[in-house]
Amino acid sequence: MISVAKRGRLPPHEERVFLDGDLDYRDRRHRAIWRRLRNRRDEIAEIRADIASQAQIQVMPPVEITTDAWISQHPGEYIHAGTGAIPVGRAMQIGVRVSGASALLADGLELRQILLHQFSHCFWAARRLVRMGLPTARYVGFWMDCGMFGDDSIDDMHLDSPEDWFGEGDAEMFTWRAWDLFPNGDVAVRKWVNAGLPSGRTPPFCPHADVLIDEEIIEHCRHLNSRDLPRPSFPRSKR
Repeated sequence: MISVAKRGRLPPHEERVFLDGDLDYRDRRHRAIWRRLRNRRDEIAEIRADIASQAQIQVMPPVEITTDAWISQHPGEYIHAGTGAIPVGRAMQIGVRVSGASALLADGLELRQILLHQFSHCFWAARRLVRMGLPTARYVGFWMDCGMFGDDSIDDMHLDSPEDWFGEGDAEMFTWRAWDLFPNGDVAVRKWVNAGLPSGRTPPFCPHADVLIDEEIIEHCRHLNSRDLPRPSFPRSKR
């Protein structure tokens, strides 16, 4: 079921950047990373708020930050972020998960590019869910991350046009290719893993979920769907 987000089930928009609850308090490494991530969480929240302040809508998807590095199915590659159904307050929303290692190792500009790319995945999903119809359409759970597609063109197909959602500056700096995000990230995260810091596969997502979508996002999706313009072309980069 897709439904409009109502007060009480979701925290305020500014509080929808949070650390996940899967913390092993017995592990000193996890506790130390958790303390470092609290400060990084505030910085990510500021970036998210700044994106929203310049965007065509004032609501951005929620962001969850884990405490570990994510190892890709492709040898020598790591996953920095993903998009899927995540728990937010007492509900589920289409949101972004960011690897704790990547959150700590990427700089502010790289984090902004990661968030923009993943938010675009969220908006792509929201547009299609809204097109399916409210309130009876069933949401089929999914997960998309920066390393799961062997072909860039598949990732491209699941992105919405940044010009339809973000401010002019963010649309211009938007990174279409997942492989171009955090370009030195694999080297940095590899050092993290080799040092014995927490790592693993991407966290599980909800395979089927009733998803709450913010009303402002729904209305913007309806506007874009009614317009139904062809998607602009963009230059391809080499992996």
